[in-house]
Parts: sequence; structure tokens; C-alpha cells
Amino acid sequence: MLLDIRTAALDDLAEQRVRLAVSLLPAYRLRGRLGAWDGTRCDLLIAAADDLYGHRALSLARRRGTPVMALGAPIADIGVEPISPASPASVLARLMRDRLQVAAPDAAPVGEAEPVAPLCRLAVAPLRGRAVDVVCSGRTILLRPQLGRVYAASHSDLLAVADGMSGSPWQIEPSDRMTDAHDLVSASIESFLLRTAQRAGDRLPPFADGRYRLHAWPDLGSVPTYLDAMRVARLLIRHAMTPDELAQADGMPDRRRVDACLWAFAAANLLSEAGAQRAAPPRPQRPARVQSGLWSSLARRFGLLPQ
Repeated sequence: MLLDIRTAALDDLAEQRVRLAVSLLPAYRLRGRLGAWDGTRCDLLIAAADDLYGHRALSLARRRGTPVMALGAPIADIGVEPISPASPASVLARLMRDRLQVAAPDAAPVGEAEPVAPLCRLAVAPLRGRAVDVVCSGRTILLRPQLGRVYAASHSDLLAVADGMSGSPWQIEPSDRMTDAHDLVSASIESFLLRTAQRAGDRLPPFADGRYRLHAWPDLGSVPTYLDAMRVARLLIRHAMTPDELAQADGMPDRRRVDACLWAFAAANLLSEAGAQRAAPPRPQRPARVQSGLWSSLARRFGLLPQ
């Protein structure tokens, strides 16, 4: 069942968070279609309560019995608890799920909903771009987007967590501690997240609609095995494109594999939506790695990056 979700009077940043939240709904066995509110009936209305037009839309929807989410402090009482417009997409997705259970009674009960995939959590605020520690099946890895690296006690731990993070119990915690890499092995964060995305397969929801581009060439590791990612990166380093446009381009993989690359690039904090403020904290650039790495050299050799 495709649920009709409408928005009214949201600013660009709130609209972006809502769009990302809708992309996470398949993890709760729900599918939504996002559009602008036009006064007609829908399954869920998300509107700015601190805007006159948004407030009127919320009041009308409530009179019709339509589930609503009010973002921001309301102009006047509307009988629903307002939500901060700065709420992370993962929080908004959970709240959407709760509201949409009313609109989709045949969907899985709230208590039985599947958790959001860990890769999706890493790709959106508040975890995107932050240093985190991931524990999966008794193994701990350290993800450090600012450094472009992932650390673990052994190579087998890196591979085991990348292969199992989407199907095994896991825990993600933000970390402020410095990474002591003296006794640790490491890999590029992009290659680790791409392996995770490939193993997740159909567990990943479709990536949110929008126009995206890469602001740095990804480090795909020392062996060129991620050809799908290289093709996606080649286009996104040059132009802002939608997921559908990527999947329809000549020589590109299907939409599911494109989505996997986009989730991995977003979790590595390399992906930006064109024309929108980045939701993640600013990430220090890595000029040495981007300019002189093996993949950058290959990309230049084959005309994928400017000389």
C-alpha cells in the first residue's frame, strides 16, 4: 500500500529531513509518496505549525480526521503535540510510522516493526559525519568520517562487521575519544560502507528523491572491485543527479544497486543535495587523500576527474 504523505509550509531544510524520513519508512514495512498539500485528502499531513498557511492546513486536516505532524511552535493551539523541525530523519520516520498505523491498519503493528538499517542511521542526522563506535556480534569497529578511515582490532573484524551489520544485533554510539590507531588495522571508510551496503541488499530502503552530487572522490580501497560505485561517482562528481537519473544512465547498474552506493556515500558524509543546506556537520576536507590516492589517479587517468 502506497501511502500519500503531504507537506505544507516547510522550509527547505525541514523538507529535506522529511524526504529522508519517508525514504526510511520501508524499514517499518510502510511505503510513502511525498508531495505538496493541495487541500485534498491524504494519509498524513506534515506542516509548519508556526506558519499561517501550515497552521490552517493542520486545522483542516484534523477536522477531516487526517493524521498530522506539526513542526515548530504553533501559532495557536491545534490539539496536537508539536515536533521540533530540527528532529533527525530517523526520529521523524518513527513518528510517521506511529501516525500512519492509523492510515494503514494492515501494516505490521508498531511493536513488530523492523529497526532502521544501521547504514541508514549513519547516513542521516544526528550520526552523519560524526565519529561513532559500532558493536556487532561482539566485535567493535571505529568509524571516523573526519579521517576517512574505519578501525578495528583485525581485518577479520572489519570484514565480519561489514558483512553482518545489516543482519545481526548491533549498537551504534557517538564517540568523542581520540582514535589510538597504534595497535589497530584500518581501511577506507567508503570501501567499508560500500561492502556493508552491498551485503544489506534489499534490506535498504530506496534512497530519498532529490538531486545529489559528490563533493570529493571516494577512496574505494586498493583493489578496484566496486565498479558500480565508480560509475555512480563518475557522474556525481560532475553533475547533480537524481537516483532515477543515475539508474537510467547508460552503463549504470539497476536502481537497487544505485541506492546502495548512495546510502554508502551519504554515510561516509561525501554526498550533498544540490541547492540544500547540508544536514550533517561540516566535515574537514581530506586534500592529500582525495588528490593523490590510487582511486584519484585512476579517475584522472580515465578522464573522470579534472587534470
